[in-house]
Amino acid sequence: MKKFKFKSRSGLTIIELLIVIAIMGIISATFYINVNNDNRKKLVAAGEELINNLRRVRNMAASQTTYKFAGDSEAVFPPGGYGIVFDGTTEPAKYFLYADKSAGNPGFLQSQGDEKIGTDIILPTPVGSSRGPLELSNGVDGDKSFYFALLSEKKAITDMVADSNKTYILSIKWPGPGAPINGYEAEIRLGEQTNDGLVITNFGVAYSEYTPPSSGTGLPIGCGAKCDYLGDF
Repeated sequence: MKKFKFKSRSGLTIIELLIVIAIMGIISATFYINVNNDNRKKLVAAGEELINNLRRVRNMAASQTTYKFAGDSEAVFPPGGYGIVFDGTTEPAKYFLYADKSAGNPGFLQSQGDEKIGTDIILPTPVGSSRGPLELSNGVDGDKSFYFALLSEKKAITDMVADSNKTYILSIKWPGPGAPINGYEAEIRLGEQTNDGLVITNFGVAYSEYTPPSSGTGLPIGCGAKCDYLGDF
């Protein structure tokens, strides 16, 4: 009687390998889509929260809401108004509301009796990124530390640099690690400078998506600056 010897086969055939690669591609694409959507939602949420806080400051200034500073016997309208201090130098970036007790020294000066209202608002950290948290800066010159305060509904004080149209713009950005994950940016309009030098509030926000530019070889690379816009969303 003949004896048959069966040899065990190890490894994968080309077809099986192609199937595995295809499945991995689908899983990877699904992950990137979910990461994109989640990070876009975080950026929009951060932008909307900031707009709401700007409106809160404007409402307090417009209604001349009084504030009781530590050590004072009664509440008064802050001589320097109400404002927001932005700090994009930290990771993650943050900002906070404040009452300005020192009218002659605009900006937040704790040594002059200015007081923080509430706690710091921390910008969220995107997921699936080696680029870190959301970035906060002046959308015109890239400055990462500045303030915007209001004495009334139509009168603001700021150390921000305006653009060529005399508009003050704040940027919240997630550059993204590079293709296939796009970057996102919220450009928040704070106000405009009038011909007589006053600053009036005019809040608005535009959300945009951009892709990193390609290198000389045509391969996508990361981008730390503003890239080509695909449009608002």
